[in-house]
Amino acid sequence: MIAQTDTSRRDDLIARNLAAVETHFHNETPETIDAAIAVYTDDIVWEVPARAPGTTVSVRLLHAFQCRDGKIFREHGYEIWRDINDHARVQDDIPATAAVQVFGSP
Repeated sequence: MIAQTDTSRRDDLIARNLAAVETHFHNETPETIDAAIAVYTDDIVWEVPARAPGTTVSVRLLHAFQCRDGKIFREHGYEIWRDINDHARVQDDIPATAAVQVFGSP
């Protein structure tokens, strides 16, 4: 039997962690949310901004993940909000198929 090298173990771990993140992203829908949650550890720390804006905005979204053994144990969501009507600052190339989400007021 050939022993696995440290490099190959590291590569395997990275691949499993990236697969967990990919599974999470591809299942963030109401129909498949259970699959997205299944890649969280039991002690997940999930921090994202609370939403209840009354302004139409352009949002850049960043997810930062920390993984352990092929599961996500920490997820931070960062959102950069800009007034959609500020044409000097908001010059995004938004695809016609982009999702629009409307959040209610508090």
